[in-house]
Amino acid sequence: MVNIGTFVLCAIICVILFGSHGNKALFCRMLALTIVVELMIERGYFIRVGSQQVAYRTICEVVMACVSLGTLISQRVRMDRRNILNLMALIVALVIGWSMLVVFPSEATGATLEMSWDEILVEHIPRQSIRFLPSMFLEIVQVLMFLLIILTCVSYLERRDWAYVMNRVIKGITPILFVCLLEVVTVYVFHSDIFHVISDYVLGNSLSTQTSILGRGSGYVLMGFTKEASHFASAITVLLMMDLVQLFMRRPLALRSDYRRGFRIGVCVGILVLSMSFSSLYFGFCLLVLILLLASERRGRSSLRVLFVLTFAAALVMLFFAMLPYIATQMNGDGFWGRRIKSVAEELDLITSGQWLYASTALEWSNRVRLGSTYETIKLIAYRPLFGLGLASTTAHSSIAMLLSGCGIVGTFLYLRNMFWWKSLELPIRNKGLYASLIVVYLAFTLLNSLSLRPYYECWCIMLVVLFRLACSDEERNARTFDGATGREI
Repeated sequence: MVNIGTFVLCAIICVILFGSHGNKALFCRMLALTIVVELMIERGYFIRVGSQQVAYRTICEVVMACVSLGTLISQRVRMDRRNILNLMALIVALVIGWSMLVVFPSEATGATLEMSWDEILVEHIPRQSIRFLPSMFLEIVQVLMFLLIILTCVSYLERRDWAYVMNRVIKGITPILFVCLLEVVTVYVFHSDIFHVISDYVLGNSLSTQTSILGRGSGYVLMGFTKEASHFASAITVLLMMDLVQLFMRRPLALRSDYRRGFRIGVCVGILVLSMSFSSLYFGFCLLVLILLLASERRGRSSLRVLFVLTFAAALVMLFFAMLPYIATQMNGDGFWGRRIKSVAEELDLITSGQWLYASTALEWSNRVRLGSTYETIKLIAYRPLFGLGLASTTAHSSIAMLLSGCGIVGTFLYLRNMFWWKSLELPIRNKGLYASLIVVYLAFTLLNSLSLRPYYECWCIMLVVLFRLACSDEERNARTFDGATGREI
């Protein structure tokens, strides 16, 4: 079964593949389309066969991987030796983790791709033994496609190409944000779920998707074209990260996007506030730390200032948790925000005492499963600390917890090295202290999301890493500004 969205995406991909002039234009346009779809279009399905649904982003990623492989072969792309060695080391580490899981199964128990923490908690199903499951193959393919795409991107694209990609991403996301404003109007003004009805008609009614209007406190849940409010808040936070990095750069990557940037920041902040996602509080804190780090760079390079910002942020977090019991007693449990904060205090006590899976009542079950699954999955690293239990063998409402337990310390280090620390003459890192701090903010952002491993194998994270690197490059290179429409220096 297919939808209207299926034909629209097929038409766009065909235009890119057969209408682009030159291989580089084709590659950049396909990359931009993949970023837009991954970030903004989660709802619905490209095709459904029985109970199996293939997401729109999956189709884009498969096409992007094929384009990347074709580019490497046809263009004889020259790859830096260190990038290849880092990739080979990572693949060896991943294979060790998967092989050990098959040959020497561990005694670890938790949630898997076939049995989630939600089912374990709500239906009181026993924790599952961590084994190599057939469902892991899809995640493994996703990771391998991502590694192929990122290797091609860092070897093939230059700074002016990234300006072109960023401009195409802006052109794709801006109209989607306009449409998302219609959800705000229909939900908040007319109290109607017509936006969801039309979305499901065009994109398809996918699994695990909220389909009706939901009130929370004095507001209503906003989901855009995602499946739930927290996913929408995550996507909006990524857009704000991209725009804030560009805003604080002495010279933005694409000058023509300035007026759009102000509009997007205002719209994104408004949507994040109105989305009624409890995650937006945490994401907002991550954005605040990001702003402080970038603002410190504007005042001149200083590792001491960067260290102060991170220390200040860590102190605020510790102070919050120290005062959480008192704060919870002062909150009104009848309101949405008050109940959620009181719930966090309750869940932390239950989780640290090991009773969270057995308690029969909860102020907010979503808080319990998110915090509990993160805590329990991170603990699994103790079973195999070096190479982990095998990437994608565990699941949690935390991307970084899944990465750590799946890859171990060595595997996680190599994975992050391939994501963030690749060698590039076009995008050198001058302020390494700031760059490392931005990475810490990104890792913190993935601590309490519900996106599985997506923040570590989707193409939008490559674009975000490029922007991080540009923000930390030298002023002489930042002084070069490119026309985002053509990629030419202006």
